[in-house]
Amino acid sequence: MKRTFILAFALLFATFQALSQAPERLQPIKIISLQPVVYDSAPQPDPWGWIWRPDTSLVFTACHADTGVVGYVVEKRSAPFPPFPVTGKPFHATLADVQRTEEVMAELLNLRVDSAQEAPEVFTAPRNYRYIRQYVFTLDSMGDTCVYVNCVHQGDEEPVDRRWLANVCDGDDYYWHINLNLSRRLLVEYGINGPCIVHVKGRSTEPEGLIDKVMFPWYRYRGKTYSYREYPKAVERQLPERHDKTGVSEVYTFRKGLHRYYLVTFGDEVCYGYRSNGELLFVGHSSWNTGLERADLENFPIIDTLLETVAEDMRSRGRDFSRYGQVNWIEHVGNHYVMEVHYKPPTMAYEMYSIYTFNSEGKFEGIYHRP
Repeated sequence: MKRTFILAFALLFATFQALSQAPERLQPIKIISLQPVVYDSAPQPDPWGWIWRPDTSLVFTACHADTGVVGYVVEKRSAPFPPFPVTGKPFHATLADVQRTEEVMAELLNLRVDSAQEAPEVFTAPRNYRYIRQYVFTLDSMGDTCVYVNCVHQGDEEPVDRRWLANVCDGDDYYWHINLNLSRRLLVEYGINGPCIVHVKGRSTEPEGLIDKVMFPWYRYRGKTYSYREYPKAVERQLPERHDKTGVSEVYTFRKGLHRYYLVTFGDEVCYGYRSNGELLFVGHSSWNTGLERADLENFPIIDTLLETVAEDMRSRGRDFSRYGQVNWIEHVGNHYVMEVHYKPPTMAYEMYSIYTFNSEGKFEGIYHRP
């Protein structure tokens, strides 16, 4: 059974965090010249076989800055060019196109860090400057100039001027990519390798709310597993009828202060969290790809007010929550409610996780936002 709402709460990855101060703004790298890469045709020692052998079907053009080579434009010698996952008609880029890529990337990544309390370190200075870029330029079906930028951390052993690195798996955040529409100055899509991704403090000054007070999303790190039905009668009496009690798959328990808490996971991956006296405090779903159903949300009397507040806040951020939003979990914390929502539109670049805090009347009191 998946329990990935834990990963969603922990930024979907096993994440290291450095949140002491807001990062400096990213500045575009200044590209001063382009120079074709010429390979030595003589045989070379090749302990790794194909990994180190130049791919003669590709043309690499080195992009120079004051500090040296910062990236390579990658082109195919003959059509069809785009290797997965790039699509579109191949486009021969100039120095101006590469420079525009750096300017648009810095602008759009800055906007994402500006709006978040927490953001991937690869979006910020100086970490962003430590990646060698591979630029693949194409024209889309509308004739827009697009670029796929593959980023490999300097010092990595991969020969970035020889091979296309489209499918590197894992490797932490030493590998990431971003897909831009330069004509429209749009971030189309990005991806950061895992499992470990460094996050830093964003530049948002919005109040964060009570994210540090929730308990149940962290249960795997504090609790221990019990066998089926090893929970108090007071908890068993409160288990929802809509979930088959014979379908309870796991029970986790942990203690905080004078109280013991139980998290009951059902066969359909819905999770209910209780205090030992049977008081319901938490409802969540163990898969971050699946939101809670209405019947589960109705355990909280003011859910309509909470959802209306979220929808209004999302509208102010240019997002239609009623169409593309879901609730991952909600926890009653003292006299407040803390709720994680996932906004997942068709365009991944606008995806967002936010953890809202509301007072007892459902009024907005804080948000913990990440791209």
